[in-house]
Amino acid sequence: MKLEPVWEVARGVLLKAGRPLHYRYITRLVLESGRTNLTRRGGCTPENSVGTELRKFNSIFRRVGYGIYDLLEIRVRLEACLPSERAAEACAWLANCFGGLARGERDRAPEDLTRWHWLGRDDADLGWLSASPDPQERGRCRVMLRAAVGVDAWRRDLASKIDGYLASLAGRLIGIGPVA
Repeated sequence: MKLEPVWEVARGVLLKAGRPLHYRYITRLVLESGRTNLTRRGGCTPENSVGTELRKFNSIFRRVGYGIYDLLEIRVRLEACLPSERAAEACAWLANCFGGLARGERDRAPEDLTRWHWLGRDDADLGWLSASPDPQERGRCRVMLRAAVGVDAWRRDLASKIDGYLASLAGRLIGIGPVA
């Protein structure tokens, strides 16, 4: 079995927990996972090693209290099926929902919506959004998205808001959730 970096295992622990945790508890869960070489590196204080990793990777983790850490953002995947005539509108709404406008030609006809759209600010791409004709259902489009979203926004039940919006467009949500 290939061992993973400590920060990657800690990220998985926080993603699975779904809430902020103290670094000592994170350390315990990291050690229990057996997926890292934390104990093989010769360190006699694994809590300090994990605490250092959490502070070092401040683009992934944020400190929310004394010794308590949470994820800064999570990667989300979404797949939905919509009527073709509403796909461009849905793509624009989803792009804004995930913190960026879709760059490129998002107002094209549905049959031309096979183009990838990058989401994000000018300095960083946060993910992608695509819409293409659904091969299984005539007259419908398949919309897929992968994006980074702030943990707080995700916990404020962003998934149900998206589901409600897609339902208002006579669409259906096939799947949405965090990606490890």
